[in-house]
Amino acid sequence: MRVALINNFPPYSGTGRYPYQLWKEFKSYSPEKLKADLFCTHVMDRQEFNWPQNQGVKFLHKKAYKENEWGSRLAIYFIDPLRVPKNYDLYHITSHMLGHFVPFLKPSVVTIHDVLQFKYADQMASSLFSSVYNALLRRSLNWAARANRILTVSERSKREIIDRFEVEPSKVSVVYNGVDQSVFKPGDKNKARHETSLPQDKKIILHVGAETARKNIPVLLEALKTLVDRGQDIILVRIGEKTKEIDFLINKMRLNDRVFYYSNVPEEKLPLYYQAADVLVLPSLDEGFGFPLVEAMACGTPVVTSNHDPMVEVVGSASLTFLATDFQELTSKISSIFRDNDLCFRLVTAQLERVKEFTWEKCSAGVFDVYQEVLASV
Repeated sequence: MRVALINNFPPYSGTGRYPYQLWKEFKSYSPEKLKADLFCTHVMDRQEFNWPQNQGVKFLHKKAYKENEWGSRLAIYFIDPLRVPKNYDLYHITSHMLGHFVPFLKPSVVTIHDVLQFKYADQMASSLFSSVYNALLRRSLNWAARANRILTVSERSKREIIDRFEVEPSKVSVVYNGVDQSVFKPGDKNKARHETSLPQDKKIILHVGAETARKNIPVLLEALKTLVDRGQDIILVRIGEKTKEIDFLINKMRLNDRVFYYSNVPEEKLPLYYQAADVLVLPSLDEGFGFPLVEAMACGTPVVTSNHDPMVEVVGSASLTFLATDFQELTSKISSIFRDNDLCFRLVTAQLERVKEFTWEKCSAGVFDVYQEVLASV
């Protein structure tokens, strides 16, 4: 079986990690069973062409995205579908943002990670360029639903895909993402804090991700403010970019000296921040999957997350949950982790067992089963 994996995200992003890890796992398959090639539309920066993880990747663009942003976006939508060779048995389009490749590549499997572009269309940027771009994204999602089979990463996303696109449930298969547990694993907290230059004498809350409205960052800041006002010597470490809206809130709440930002953290360094933290908080109102949850669980970091799916679907009963709009309940859950060592031990033990369900080996095996089913039916 010859399969082309088609991707448009760098390996350090959540959506990009998915095809790179599948490709890595598929390399261990015998050529008679499966031969997979990874096609990527572009790199973000030119130096990424030379990264070890990009050796063997077939790039559709010769220039980096940042060298020609408009040209890259236009090529992705109007030229790249024609550039992929037609000599493969099956095409796996690993991001629903490339759903417009479906009419050109058959038979096809598309991974629809979520339908957030539809659910939160009112929160997208409103410039003319962004409006056109978001319209193209929604068009791609509609095309993605016409693939021979749809893969998704949670039961919550499956339900939403079925409702949104009115497809038969049998057409949508759930295969959970994995986490590389040779990279994300427990480590010494003091050593991790030394290597990340984080303070040894403070409690640390960690949040990993963006600051879009659905990430529910204001509730986390309210909880932080409450703990600070109670005299807790505590900081929030944010892995991700800062937005003007959240910066305004931090200033308004006088938390400037309590919130520290780190962006563009490479994957090999990211586990150190989990190991250094006392707790990961993911207060999101919505996610497609929630990579920080499995990364934290694999690192032995206690997790507090909102009581919404797919977060609860991912953590099961292994982590603490709270009503997503209730900062006081979140404050209480964080406090319980800070003061109760026995609770932390129970959480970490349960989480390390739970995260065994999320491996790239299991993910690749589930995806391969879908490939076989599709080829048997065409």
